[in-house]
Amino acid sequence: MSQQKQDWSMAPAPVLEGSVVRMAPLEREHESALWNVARDHAEDIFRWISYRMQTAEDFHQFVETALAEKSRKESVVFVTVERSSGRIIGSTRFMNMDFKHRRVEIGSTWIAPAWQRTAALALPHSIYAGPNVAWRRPLLRSCLAPRC
Repeated sequence: MSQQKQDWSMAPAPVLEGSVVRMAPLEREHESALWNVARDHAEDIFRWISYRMQTAEDFHQFVETALAEKSRKESVVFVTVERSSGRIIGSTRFMNMDFKHRRVEIGSTWIAPAWQRTAALALPHSIYAGPNVAWRRPLLRSCLAPRC
């Protein structure tokens, strides 16, 4: 394991609060809520990703892979939770984390169609890059949802 991965300053990963959404680290119990919010639009939401996200089993594998990567300090997936309802509406990821230089790539973001083009999507990236986060150099990637 590299020195950068050993310098894990976010264990456990924090819950990040915004006025419209809360970003919470992905847990196994989020799996069904993620699938439920995406299943009717999965083909559209995940059109441009390189791995399959079309079935409940695909979402199960996604969660298992994400949790394994988190345990290895490779990435952290966050669920996007609408504060007003408490409903999970999407997710985003910290990846390519460089702890020595406090850099992180923020991407693989998706959000259910009902919340696309709203503050619910704009806020996750501002929360991650804001003053309460230890990262000095966040790199924002575009979202996966086609109408973001």
